Amino acid sequence: MLSIRSRLAKNGPHEIVHDLLRLRRWAVGALSAQHNPETAEIEGISFETWRLFLSLERCAAVLLDCVTRDGATSRVDATGLDALRKVAATEMQSSMRARVDGREMAVIAERLSFPVIVLKGGVGAITGTGPTLPVGDIDILVPPEHVADMVQVLTSAGFGEPTLDLDHHHALAPADERLRIEVHWTSHDDGSPLDAAVWTRIRDLESTTPLKQLGERDNLVSLVEHAIDTHRERSPSLRDTLLIGNAAVRCTDSELTEARKDLAYNDSMKALLEFAIQVHLGTPKADPFLIGSAAFYSAVVLADELPRPLSSQGALAFITALDVARVPRKNTLKRTAKWRGTGMQGVGGVTRRFPQIGKLFVAPLRLTYYSLVAAVVIPVLRRTRRKALSSLETPRSPR
Repeated sequence: MLSIRSRLAKNGPHEIVHDLLRLRRWAVGALSAQHNPETAEIEGISFETWRLFLSLERCAAVLLDCVTRDGATSRVDATGLDALRKVAATEMQSSMRARVDGREMAVIAERLSFPVIVLKGGVGAITGTGPTLPVGDIDILVPPEHVADMVQVLTSAGFGEPTLDLDHHHALAPADERLRIEVHWTSHDDGSPLDAAVWTRIRDLESTTPLKQLGERDNLVSLVEHAIDTHRERSPSLRDTLLIGNAAVRCTDSELTEARKDLAYNDSMKALLEFAIQVHLGTPKADPFLIGSAAFYSAVVLADELPRPLSSQGALAFITALDVARVPRKNTLKRTAKWRGTGMQGVGGVTRRFPQIGKLFVAPLRLTYYSLVAAVVIPVLRRTRRKALSSLETPRSPR
C-alpha cells in the first residue's frame, strides 16, 4: 500500500476516503461514458490521492483513454491527468511483460503432453486483446497430477523459484524481470476440484497456441468468484469489473444464463456480474459496492495511522472481510486459520521450523490476534467510513 502519512498531516482519514469515493464514482461514469454521452468530470483531488486510488482500482490506462480520445466527454484537471499518465505507463509495462512471458510459456507448452490454460487477466495481456490492464502475475491452470511437472519446467526455464503451495495453487517467486507465475490445479480458492465438464470446454488461446483458455462461461464464473471470494477483504476493483464485463459480452445467451446459475449461490457475485455488464454497456445504476469500497478505502487510509501491532496487512484484510461480509463469516474464519503472516515474525519462524507446532498452535493464535485487532479497529473503520459516506453528496471547494 502507498504511504499517505504526508496527506494525513493535512486531512483527516475520512476526508481522504471521501476523495477516493469521489474518484470511484467519477471513474464508473467515465468508463461508462465510452457508450454513454453524459459528461463525467472530476477536479480538486491531490496527486497523492489519485495515485492511491489508481493503485487500488488498477485501471489508469483505460481511464486515460477515456479522457484523451477524440470526442471524450470525461474530464479531469491537470493533476489528475498527470497521475493517469504516470500510472498508465507502469500498467502498460506490466502488460507488455506478460506478453513476453506468455510467448515463452507458449513455446514450453508445445513440448508438454498436458494442457496449459491461462486464467483471468493474463488472457488479454498475453494476446493483446481487450482493454490494457495491469498484470501483477500470470495464473495458469494445469491438471492436478501435472502441477509438480509444470513447476519444475518453469523453474528450469528461469521463471523463478518455487514457494509454499496453497489450497489452490503453487506459486513461483519471480526471477528478475519476470512476472510471478501461479500454477493452479483449480480456480476455486478453497481448493475444491473443478467440475469435469470445465476441462472439456477449454479452447485455444487466440494467437498463442498451444496455450489454452477456459470456455467463455467458465472464464466469466472464474473472474467473478476471484473478485468476490479470493479478494473478500476488498471492494471488487474496477479492473476486475472491466474484465468481467468484457467476458460477459463475449458469452452467448445460453452461456450467460448458465454462468448466472453457477453464481446464484452468492448475492454479491450476482450483483458484480450485473454491475459489470451495466458498466460495459454504459448503463450503470447505483454502484452496489460503494459501501464496501468505503470500508476498504478506510482500512487502507487508516493503516498508516494505527500502531504497528494493529496494522498488519493480514489483520486489516481479516477486518474488512468481516465488515464487508460478502461471504459467510465462518468461511472467513476458516480461511484466516490458513493465511500466512500476522506481522509477528517469531510466530512465522516457529511455523516454518516446526510445522506440527504451527498446525496445533499458530492457527488459533493467529485467529485470536486478528480478532483482538478487529475489536479495536472495526469501530474506528466504521466511523471513518460513515463520515466519508455522509459527506459524499456535500459539495466542497476544490483543494
